[in-house]
Amino acid sequence: MTVAKDTESVEVVDVAGTGPMDRPAAPDQPARSNAARELIETLIIAALLFFGMRLMMPAVVVDGVSMVPSLQNAQHLLENRLAYRNIEIGGKKYYLFHAPKRGDIVVINPPVAHDKPFIKRIIGLPGDTILIRDNNVMVNGVALHETNISDAPHYTYPSDGRPYTLGPDEYFVLGDNRNASEDSHFFGPIHSSAIMGKTWISFWPWKDVGFLKRPVYPIPS
Repeated sequence: MTVAKDTESVEVVDVAGTGPMDRPAAPDQPARSNAARELIETLIIAALLFFGMRLMMPAVVVDGVSMVPSLQNAQHLLENRLAYRNIEIGGKKYYLFHAPKRGDIVVINPPVAHDKPFIKRIIGLPGDTILIRDNNVMVNGVALHETNISDAPHYTYPSDGRPYTLGPDEYFVLGDNRNASEDSHFFGPIHSSAIMGKTWISFWPWKDVGFLKRPVYPIPS
């Protein structure tokens, strides 16, 4: 806030030395100019904050049923694009918030030709072994008995029935609607660079407003 000095009662001496005389009141135009400038600056800052937040936490809309029952078609979510931001120092990654976790619902650039990003759930982390067989998703040899899926998978991954070990920057993602999802069982693991952000809250429709839940797994996340 700008503080203006009061100039209307300043006493000055005339050039003849006859005594004090009153200075005429200064016009208030500079004060109005300052107020206008401050208003413009405030509007600019507000606009920068608004568009900055839109870039860092954009709204995304679910398109399709690959995440049913956890997410519904046309459901509106907020995506945190800073969630997995990191810097690498001495070969070690330091995250602004945290590394991708098992159970996170993420927005990804799919490694297949598609005009829209995908929304999937992280199932496998770097170094995990993945095997989908006999209607079970097994991570590190442990079957995931999930309550957040629509149906058990009716496929085998990898097709040769041998566990696949994820590389240092690889993640395995699946849709909760296991048999109606184009995901890692279709196009394979994704690289960490394909993860655009983490969805964390639903804001439409009203009945679904709230934070998105992460399942509890029998293996570390």
